[in-house]
Amino acid sequence: MFEEKCTALYGVPTMFIAMLEALKKMDPKDIDITNLRTGIIAGSLCPRPIMERIIDELNLKGITNCYGQTETGPVSVQSDPDTPLDMKVSSTGKIHPNVEAKIIGPDGSILPRGE
Repeated sequence: MFEEKCTALYGVPTMFIAMLEALKKMDPKDIDITNLRTGIIAGSLCPRPIMERIIDELNLKGITNCYGQTETGPVSVQSDPDTPLDMKVSSTGKIHPNVEAKIIGPDGSILPRGE
């Protein structure tokens, strides 16, 4: 098992939770995740306790979170690998180059930058 030596994992929070639970059921001597280093989590924000486990137990120190749509290529907004944990679990990051977006307030008006 783990002979592929992959370096990145991509998925939604539920998939990462399933991976973490599967690892708990395995014999530690059969687990080699030393090559894992990065990945992308998307689909919804990931709760901080789960993100901490992903970083620690799956060795994904460079994981980023992102938001997008199939129609947009698919990622439009993404965090950086060095984004602080508090921001990783509360934001999807910064907009990608050549992508336009606007933030709409509760009253339907376009909010200024930084809001």
